[in-house]
Formats: sequence, structure tokens, C-alpha cells
Amino acid sequence: MDVNPIVYLNDGNSMPLIGLGTLNFKPNDKNFNLNDFIMHAAKIGYTHFDVNPGSNESALGDAFKLVF
Repeated sequence: MDVNPIVYLNDGNSMPLIGLGTLNFKPNDKNFNLNDFIMHAAKIGYTHFDVNPGSNESALGDAFKLVF
């Protein structure tokens, strides 16, 4: 069995079934390094990140640029 199985959407695109929600990640939290967190999540196999537009979108985008 695949570690992260995929589902096919109505438009034919595929999406991983297991994703990492990012709603509560704060961009300027001094006790939490978002870049390291995204790097480690990608290293262990996460490919689907659920981003909440408007709250931490910019900080996550910067982390994604560094990691990917």
C-alpha cells in the first residue's frame, strides 16, 4: 500500500489523501520555525499542504520557496 494514497478529482487531477493543515501556524512565532517544519514535513513525504489564504499564506510561500 502506498504511504500516501491519492484520490482522483472530477476534473481528472489527482490529490494526496493525507495533507498537512496549516491554519494555526503563526508567521512570526518566536518559538516555532516554520521553514524547518515545512522542510521536515516534506522530507518525511508530505506533498499536500492545506494553506489558509490570508492568515499565514505569505510566510508559508516563503518556506515553500526555500524547501522546494
